[in-house]
Amino acid sequence: MTDITENGGNSGGPERILVVGKEDAFSQKLVEYAVWFAKRMDYELVALSCVPFGREAPKVLSPYQEELQKEFEFEAAKGVELMAYRSSTEGVDFRHIVKFGSPDRCIREVHEEIEGIEFVITEPEACPEVHMEAGIPVFAYHT
Repeated sequence: MTDITENGGNSGGPERILVVGKEDAFSQKLVEYAVWFAKRMDYELVALSCVPFGREAPKVLSPYQEELQKEFEFEAAKGVELMAYRSSTEGVDFRHIVKFGSPDRCIREVHEEIEGIEFVITEPEACPEVHMEAGIPVFAYHT
């Protein structure tokens, strides 16, 4: 089952892995590892695309922020297609969330909104320091 949404929200259910890409992209190795791990553990995958603008956007971006967000959402949907496809072919439940803000803030928000997140897997470049505050393990997958 593949469920791609922009806003998560769950009242319980399965255990989950949060996969954080580098802005709107997920490397093939990260995708393969995350899908393999989720299938092995029988976890749902939650892909998070976040870009560091939004509430803390510089004033110069303000007039263009809505258009930039739409463009990012479009690119993020394209950037997660491989993970959605691989999840589907491996029978792994999947959803995609787009957030605007710093990666650590976005991860914290998703962790608060969606229950059952047991692990966070990131690209090394996107590895935030949130793991100490959120109380969940954060792994940077080095390719």
